[in-house]
Amino acid sequence: MKKGDVISQTPKAGEIVDRYSAVSVVISSGPEHPEIDLTTLGLDSLTAEAAKTLLEGKGFIVNLQNQSSDTVESGKIISYSPSKAKEGAVISVIASTGPALTNPVVVPDITGKEEEVGEEMLADLGLVRGTVTKETSEEVPAGTIIRQTIAPNTQVEGGTAIDYVVSSGSAEQAKYKYLASIEKSYPLQNLIGPGSASTQLNIKIQLKQTVNGKDEFRDLMGPVTITGDQQLPVVFKNIEGAYGVTSGEVQIVNVDTGDVINSYPVTFVPIPQS
Repeated sequence: MKKGDVISQTPKAGEIVDRYSAVSVVISSGPEHPEIDLTTLGLDSLTAEAAKTLLEGKGFIVNLQNQSSDTVESGKIISYSPSKAKEGAVISVIASTGPALTNPVVVPDITGKEEEVGEEMLADLGLVRGTVTKETSEEVPAGTIIRQTIAPNTQVEGGTAIDYVVSSGSAEQAKYKYLASIEKSYPLQNLIGPGSASTQLNIKIQLKQTVNGKDEFRDLMGPVTITGDQQLPVVFKNIEGAYGVTSGEVQIVNVDTGDVINSYPVTFVPIPQS
């Protein structure tokens, strides 16, 4: 019976009663939802997200939880309960995240970082660079990572390849890259003197350029600890500089003090890109 219809009344129709007597009625709240057999919906063959959409479309409330599994493919359903329910009921769905990680690593946020810095962040955590795609952007500077395929703070297996998209600059900038190279070697013992073999330095190599009147710095080699009797190779075949800027300095920096140990001028040449 439809919601709002009268089911019954007291006294019944046809009975004689005093004028203004009260008549009690029972009103329908609508048909009772039938119980649905969830095993007939084919949930086991669906991804967890597809099953959630299907169940919510039938009026159920879905409580979706993740759990590792060695036998169920990632994203598929391990189990659900109850097997029968009426509309409005809560359905608990357990989704597989694949086999348990033996060497879990949390993916860092490399968006907004220079590509070289992003690669170092991945390497520091035991992750590797995946497929790198170039994309023009009017907002994101060339050489900066626009987005990554695996979201930050996601747990993955150590050694996982992380794909990301790097800005090639504006459509005009994408036509050229300003490139420079350097092949030098710096003897650290000249800086330290006697006892250099027992002295350790925390060193990085960076590029300095003046862009629109402002000094900008970009790491070419992350901090490394080396002994003072070593020759420090300063070798970079293709240094990509800021668009339109033809000069810069490659600097050797003492990370602990911030002092520039030595610097080399470099010239950037526009190279057409196919």
